[in-house]
Amino acid sequence: MEFEALFLEKADRQKFQMFQIFTAFNAESLTVADLAARMDQSYQMTYNVFQELATDMGGILKVTPAQAKKRLMARAAFPFTVDEYRLYLMERSIAFQFIDYLLQGNRPTTDHFTAEHFISRSTLTRKTAPLRKFLQRYQLKLSVTQPALLGPEPQIRLFLGTLYWLTYHGIRWPFVSISEATIAREYRELASARREPLMALQEIQFWGLCRVRIAHGNYVRDVQLIDELFADCPLFAAPSYDPKLFFNAPADVPHAEQRFFCFLQQKTIIFTPPSRTDRALYEFFKQQNGPVWQFATGLLDHLRALSGANLSPEALAQTQVPLNVMRFACSFVIMNGDYVKLSDFFVPQEITYQQSHLRDVLADYLRNLPSTEFNRVLKRTPCVLDMLFYLFAPFLRYLHWDETVAVKVQLDANDFLNHAVLDFLDNLPIVRRVAASAPAPDLVLTTPEDAAATTRNETIFDWHVDGDHHRLLRALSHGVEPLSAKADSRPHRHNKMTATANSR
Repeated sequence: MEFEALFLEKADRQKFQMFQIFTAFNAESLTVADLAARMDQSYQMTYNVFQELATDMGGILKVTPAQAKKRLMARAAFPFTVDEYRLYLMERSIAFQFIDYLLQGNRPTTDHFTAEHFISRSTLTRKTAPLRKFLQRYQLKLSVTQPALLGPEPQIRLFLGTLYWLTYHGIRWPFVSISEATIAREYRELASARREPLMALQEIQFWGLCRVRIAHGNYVRDVQLIDELFADCPLFAAPSYDPKLFFNAPADVPHAEQRFFCFLQQKTIIFTPPSRTDRALYEFFKQQNGPVWQFATGLLDHLRALSGANLSPEALAQTQVPLNVMRFACSFVIMNGDYVKLSDFFVPQEITYQQSHLRDVLADYLRNLPSTEFNRVLKRTPCVLDMLFYLFAPFLRYLHWDETVAVKVQLDANDFLNHAVLDFLDNLPIVRRVAASAPAPDLVLTTPEDAAATTRNETIFDWHVDGDHHRLLRALSHGVEPLSAKADSRPHRHNKMTATANSR
């Protein structure tokens, strides 16, 4: 899901998309017709969006709309970034302003918010509908009647942390009641403070968010799973907060808040070389040899057994892959399922055949995990497979399983057009033609008459003999459901498909 779709109106999303196009391409060579083609909309609509974008630019740059148009179309670099324009639009979004009001407002009420923004309750309900639907996936509810974010406090913190990071991205400090300089100074004094500037900035902003929630009496209370999984971990021993912050809080809150912030620091997926803190966490899991270590090493053993690659924890230690697997496994178990994270807003691309095979292998490992208390959460949470795939997709080059597509051809060898198809297949390095008697091929190229003889787990789609080689190549390369699959009740599979010839 696109992050902007949760908060911005359609007109604002179109302006943001157009600004992204201007920053990604040579603006001087773009015409309105080019923009219309890239945005997949009419010329007139595109021109209207361009006019509105120029008005925004004029307001930001303090120039006239005509001057703003020249700046947009000039070859020179833009005076502000895509992140800054997103922040400009977000700060004018009713949905984001409502969330910010609930976080930072003093005794917020819906009547006060609607009066300040000259809108009705029904308008507020309508403008927050996409966000409320999104939050339902994470055990959260955005209430308009009783203005509040309702749900487990750890889930609320991770949602707000992701929201404010994607919105502000370090451009400005978002919290009015807490000084950035004070938080940054206290953060640098922590033994667990990150030395990488971007990660430090992200943790400082999240710590500021935690301070705001604590100041308004919203506490993390239940950290039993954190205590169990990280018992005696030295990284969780040092205090994070000044005890004076909790003078009005229940007695168990200081411990719970300290443990939760330490958990937040250690759950972050990292791809830079391991730091001293990373190595200490890795050694802690290794010495503990508990469910976290067993899940990660079992997965590496599973991949190694199928691919023959050296995927031992020691071989991959410098890549952070084993530790990242442990981090995200802990996160899903502690949060009792899915939670809001940056990867929720990735725009997925169509995966290749080899990548679909990796997903199958990872899914097989999750499916066959022992039904322990730790593993049950991982087995029932669908996005665990997505996270594993994101972690291992960059390492496909280490996995040496057969990366060719087995194709069984059942066509009339005397047909001239069929010969053209066979030549096409024979010149593709990803294709391995198999005998007609071969069991379970990846793809069967056949005729409509012979398609009825295919097995029930094979997807059937029409192959046009008048030269539609592109569709066949996509099916071979991506291993996805064909574009014109016949409507039937048979299950579709990623790597089992049947192409039929001589049909229109």
